[in-house]
Amino acid sequence: MDYVATTEQVVKRTLESKNELNRLINLSKEHEYNSEWIARNLEDLKKKFSNKYIAVRKRSVIDNNEKLIKLITTLKEKYVEIDDVTIEYVTEKPIKFLL
Repeated sequence: MDYVATTEQVVKRTLESKNELNRLINLSKEHEYNSEWIARNLEDLKKKFSNKYIAVRKRSVIDNNEKLIKLITTLKEKYVEIDDVTIEYVTEKPIKFLL
C-alpha cells in the first residue's frame, strides 16, 4: 500500500523544514559572530585563558576549562542547549598548520 500525503501534511513538513533551515542559518551566523569576536579579542583572551578551552555565547565567555570534555559537561548541566555556543582552544603558542 502506497502512502499518499495530503496537501496539509506536505505544507506542514515544508514549513517544518524551512523553520529548521532558518534555525541552522541563524546558528551558523551566531558561530561566525562569536569567532570574529574571539579573533578581535584574542590577545586579551590569551592573558586570561591561556591553554584553556573557552565557551563563547553572544560574544561573551560564559565558561572555560583545561579539559574539553569537562567544559562540555558543565555547559550541558548549566544550559542544556549549547548549539549556539562556540568553543575554541586559546593558546599562547602559534598554531602550525601542515599542508
